[in-house]
Formats: sequence, C-alpha cells, structure tokens
Amino acid sequence: MHLNYHRKGYGTEALNAMTNFIFNDLVMRSIEANSDVKNTATMKLLEKCGFKKEAHFKENYFFNGTFLGGAIYCLVKQ
Repeated sequence: MHLNYHRKGYGTEALNAMTNFIFNDLVMRSIEANSDVKNTATMKLLEKCGFKKEAHFKENYFFNGTFLGGAIYCLVKQ
C-alpha cells in the first residue's frame, strides 16, 4: 500500500467491518489471524481491534528461502 494511506484508520475500519460480517452474517464464534512477527503494524492493528495474542512461534514457516516466525491472534465473539 502507498505510504500516503498509512496510519489513516483504513485498516481498522476494514478489519472491524470484516469481523462484524464474520460474527453477524456468517455466524462464526471466533476468528484466527496469523502474522509475521516482524510485521509490528499488523500485530498492533489486531490488538487495537480486540484480538488477543495466543501463540508466538520461532521460524515456523518457510518463505522465499528463509524461515520466519509467526504470531497467532484470536478474537472470540462476546
């Protein structure tokens, strides 16, 4: 995404709309999100939208010739 669109709240708005759709229209009880541990912006966004960090893995997946760590977040419908 172009830098002009960073930190404008678009990600928060989109994630909240998606969680509302998943919980209300699809009638799901929980949502799981995975993030590269180096992607701090995504992890902050998930936490801002109520997701809780459930796990942190070191080098748990292989991408473009290197092993990367992953974080798993969960949001449970209240």
